[in-house]
Amino acid sequence: MRSEEKILTIDIGNSFTHCGLFQNKMLIVEMRWPTRQGLERRKEIFLYLQREAEGIILASVVPEKERELKDFIKRNFSGILLSLSDGLETGLEIEYAGESPLGEDRIASLSAVVFHYRKDGIVIDLGTATTISSVTRRGKFLGGVIAPGIASSLSFLRKARRLKAFSSRFLHPATPARKIPPPYLAKSTEAGLRNGIYLFIQSYLGGMVGRLKRELAPKRFTTFLTGGFSFLYGNVLKGIDIIDPFLTLRGLCEIYHLNRRR
Repeated sequence: MRSEEKILTIDIGNSFTHCGLFQNKMLIVEMRWPTRQGLERRKEIFLYLQREAEGIILASVVPEKERELKDFIKRNFSGILLSLSDGLETGLEIEYAGESPLGEDRIASLSAVVFHYRKDGIVIDLGTATTISSVTRRGKFLGGVIAPGIASSLSFLRKARRLKAFSSRFLHPATPARKIPPPYLAKSTEAGLRNGIYLFIQSYLGGMVGRLKRELAPKRFTTFLTGGFSFLYGNVLKGIDIIDPFLTLRGLCEIYHLNRRR
């Protein structure tokens, strides 16, 4: 396999589908679209990326969308197509009980921690749900937690008539959260909502991460923040070492190369 081979990586999530084109393991192009919309409005650009790629690998937590995209790719692509659902080698040692397996997006992110960053890591993924997963640099999965996503937790604010105008301002997806100094006890609806959202994010995520780090002590783990909302909240969270919105895509690229070497 040539090192300059271009690989198209695709992560189909509950809310968004994210793809990235890699060359020599470097991300050169990325795009995303709402998963429910499929490729209807993005066929041309996706076909361009597909033509550039010599191999494609995908992960999905939405089986019906995976089948739909696979069918489209097979009709228009003659190169190598790999999928985590086909039981690929991931380089990870995973023990996970129950009928529902560990999510493919989480597996890919952990592979990036092991093979791209070469760290003992805790991965916080801010997506539709908030997931926190831990892995050693040797690839042993130590466990994780699944919690409500930040956006879904705060979405009820948009439904309150008196709060709707203010909440839309503070929860806009293109507006990164910013640090707010004390005092936090406010005397207006706008300030109260702003401070409340800030403290909620700090306490909700910061508290969970702090507790998990204590559970893993005395070994030090690098903390990664990824997912669709990572760039919004990364600057207000304490204890984050690396913010990488493309961690899952990097992991898919690593898994592709790992399986092509076999």
